[in-house]
Amino acid sequence: MADVILADKEKLEEEFLSFLRETNFPDDSIFRGACFRIKEPGKWKRTLSGWFGNLMGLSAEAGELPCYADLAILDLESKEYVALVEFRMQVNEQVETEMVEFFHAVLDSMETKPPVFLVVPLLNCGFRIYQLREHDLWQELPRKNFPHYLALAAGHAAEKTVAREAKQGKALDRFTMTCHLLAGALGLLAIASIGGLTALSSGEMLLLVLVALLVIAPHTVSFRVSGTKDKPHLIRGKLLAPNTRRL
Repeated sequence: MADVILADKEKLEEEFLSFLRETNFPDDSIFRGACFRIKEPGKWKRTLSGWFGNLMGLSAEAGELPCYADLAILDLESKEYVALVEFRMQVNEQVETEMVEFFHAVLDSMETKPPVFLVVPLLNCGFRIYQLREHDLWQELPRKNFPHYLALAAGHAAEKTVAREAKQGKALDRFTMTCHLLAGALGLLAIASIGGLTALSSGEMLLLVLVALLVIAPHTVSFRVSGTKDKPHLIRGKLLAPNTRRL
């Protein structure tokens, strides 16, 4: 029975791969057995051990849990995942819930969040495509509306730009807060040292200069960051390539 299910799943995968070729997906963009490293292995070891058994080779001391998706679409330039695809022989409430939990853990380990698709067979031949949407819902997607490679790559590039700018913004906010805290502390020391408005010593002058620099520094960094937003950047994602086969 297990051999029959495996053969049916392989047939489903081949049908979907033929569909990708027909819609002009580059062969090198199709990657089978995409691998991810998920933290908090305690929960996911229990959840996924039934799926993969000893094939995962997990140990009690493992700090991260390796998880595999059936198929991924790669951006040919950055070699990052721009879409993830899972194949299931049937879809029901339990399968939908398991897939939502699995892909939430996978996406949490990634800098960008590529679209996720679930492919299931039709009764006679062919397949249905579902896409993971907001509120953990699997929405059926007509085959003609499945995004082309160029659309996936462009969407990934745009999301990566947004993620990079958000990361830079958070880092700048932390830097600004740190500078202002240090400036305030040094300012209080300078005021306490000056005391009765006497002539400033070289040490007191140095403290005031440091205060001024710490106040100005965040604005200088912000100006430099905004000036480089339009320049191209190369950011590598967490792409792990085990001994899998590529088409």
